[in-house]
Order: sequence, then structure tokens, then C-alpha cells
Amino acid sequence: MARRTRRETSAGGVVFRCVDGELRWLLILDRHGNWGFPKGHVERGELPSEAARRETTEETGVARLELCGPLGSVEWWFQHRGDRIHKRCHYY
Repeated sequence: MARRTRRETSAGGVVFRCVDGELRWLLILDRHGNWGFPKGHVERGELPSEAARRETTEETGVARLELCGPLGSVEWWFQHRGDRIHKRCHYY
């Protein structure tokens, strides 16, 4: 049983480009073996859009990014060290 519920906020980038009329998506492989869009924690005083740009650049090395506005957010819950975590990730 969870001891407490913590809230965490992340932000990430949905990076793509068009090559010969075909969309190519930039995904990363996380430490658990899952493919997904680059994302990470929003730091204190940081806007989600700023965190999305920073985390995407840190995780992929792609520095020239154009934010096209918020795409939406995803929420999920999981257990970590006895705590229940409610996580929200904003994508740009």
C-alpha cells in the first residue's frame, strides 16, 4: 500500500522532420528498454516549454529546435519506493 501520493511534472519534445515526403520521428531508448519521446522533469521556476526544449536538447544533442506550441499532456500513476506517483508530462 502506498504511503503517500507525490505529484511530478515533466515536459518533452515530439521531434520530427520530413525526408523525401516521409515523416521521421526522433525517439530515445530509456534505461528500462522503452522507446519514447525525450522528456524530463520541469525544474523549479522553469516553464514546461523551457523544460521541453532543455530536456530534448540534453537527451538528443539536437540544439536547433522550433517549438510548435503545446501538443497536449499525458498523465499516469505508478509506485516508487512505497509512494504513489501522479505524473503529468506536457509535450511540445
